[in-house]
Amino acid sequence: MTKSTHHLGGVLVVFFALLLSVFSSTSVAGNSVKKTEAEVAKISPEELLANRGDYFVLDVRTLGEFAIGHIEGAANISHRDIADQIDKLKGISKPIVVHCRSGKRAAEAEATLLQNGITNLRHLEGDMIGWKEKELPLVRGTSQPEGF
Repeated sequence: MTKSTHHLGGVLVVFFALLLSVFSSTSVAGNSVKKTEAEVAKISPEELLANRGDYFVLDVRTLGEFAIGHIEGAANISHRDIADQIDKLKGISKPIVVHCRSGKRAAEAEATLLQNGITNLRHLEGDMIGWKEKELPLVRGTSQPEGF
């Protein structure tokens, strides 16, 4: 094997190693998101309503959506602001029920909470769409629990 052939072989090995590394980390990242979503237990709207005092309800929709109608006693922190409010949320001893309109923003918020060590989470089945379809009670306005 000549010196230039040996060098080319080494370059190819490095190239394929880097390529494998990129695909491996993409796969791991993808699996970690799926695992995050799977780690959050679900709670039905009926169970939440029947045991409302046992949970802290976190609505991660915008303040405008929240004002139009939300679950009584819910706190509103937009999914975009969750990371800035981690310290407040770490002080909550009850399981935190996270929801948004359809589930996408709630999943993002749950991932942020889990990454920051907040693991006592529940996801509201059906989110706000499901709550409204069941014609469960909503309150209007922007009143929130003290400190939020």
